[in-house]
Amino acid sequence: MKKMIEAVNISKSYAKQNIFSDLSVSVNKGEWLCIYGESGCGKTTLINTLAGLTMPENGTVNRYTERIGFAFQDDRLLEWKSSLDNIVFVLRSQYERSVCIRESRKWLEKVGLGNFAERKPPQLSGGMRRRLNIARALAVKPDILFLDEPFAFLDKANAITVRNLIVDAVKKMRTTVIMVTHSLDELKDLDYRLMDIGTSKSDSLS
Repeated sequence: MKKMIEAVNISKSYAKQNIFSDLSVSVNKGEWLCIYGESGCGKTTLINTLAGLTMPENGTVNRYTERIGFAFQDDRLLEWKSSLDNIVFVLRSQYERSVCIRESRKWLEKVGLGNFAERKPPQLSGGMRRRLNIARALAVKPDILFLDEPFAFLDKANAITVRNLIVDAVKKMRTTVIMVTHSLDELKDLDYRLMDIGTSKSDSLS
């Protein structure tokens, strides 16, 4: 099994408060790792460290690919660009513009935003912004997909749509998923590995 990411003995603290220490984890291609725990336990800090957005104080993180998608908890959309151009922006290094536009429209349709291609993020609801955020992350066809509370602000129907898109990426492209959640109900009936950082335990569930 091909290893996609490996963290070895990583530690992180803020204001002299330990967030996690000597934590090691590796995730293989096509595997789904769920980082679970209560609010404030360090889930977002950990996923940011694994993604390379922040550096560990000790230890190492190796990512064995450069094709990474990230759906942030705070969506970090480009507020001055249209929904379409938010996706085009992340594809610009992969395709010529005409292909970028075609692929972007396809992903907007998949998340139910096909009629909102020209709307800018301030003109979208919280749930619509969340779907745009996830479409942007999936559009790059990532080898590793980092998801920080991806179903927040989504109603049940849209949460199911987004979940199915992520599952499809895992099945068809063998995307590795590393996801933060505080609710295991979001992953019901899925095959995933659980890292419970609230109790410093890691188990495999299906």
